[in-house]
Amino acid sequence: MSKAARKPTLQTQLKEAYRVAILDAAEDVFTELGFHEAKMSEVAERAGVATGTVYNYFKSKDHVFEAIATRSKALFAEQMEPVRAIEHPIERLEAFVKKVFEFVEERGALFAVHLEREHSRLVMLSRPASEEPAWEQILDVLSEAIGAGQAQGLLREDVPQLMLVHSLSAFMEGAMAIWVSGGRKDALAPCAEYVVKLFIEGASK
Repeated sequence: MSKAARKPTLQTQLKEAYRVAILDAAEDVFTELGFHEAKMSEVAERAGVATGTVYNYFKSKDHVFEAIATRSKALFAEQMEPVRAIEHPIERLEAFVKKVFEFVEERGALFAVHLEREHSRLVMLSRPASEEPAWEQILDVLSEAIGAGQAQGLLREDVPQLMLVHSLSAFMEGAMAIWVSGGRKDALAPCAEYVVKLFIEGASK
């Protein structure tokens, strides 16, 4: 195998460096100005490149934001792995919801931009989970924990698993939306205890 095949070329490394710089700049612009007010020209200026260069990497502002979301997905998955290993289903749910809230709290401004971009609950519901990278992972973990809870007799078996999953995810979405609309003044993570308690009291036997 040649050296060129074993390691990225300088051109490839430079291209990736530009891409990262554009995404970093875009994240700053989105969080400062909001999704609708942000402009590709501003992203280019922050990244230190021409506006045309930004369009060479991303077709539109939506594509830039989706790339940022995809990048966050990898970090989110990495942080959630220890939680998925918790054996007791209820403890896993409690730890997971808290971890999700901590993750969102650390990126509150960007999450607010996400809500602005979606602009309504109906729009969010109309999009497949595959277009909501982090939310797809959230539903997967909730499904695993709730399924285990039902199998162990800790949660109601007369209610379909999918309904329980979406009920808890709706509680989580509601808490996050209220936190954002309230100006993100208070800590979000402590709300995890109340969200899980509300769910468990309705879903337990």
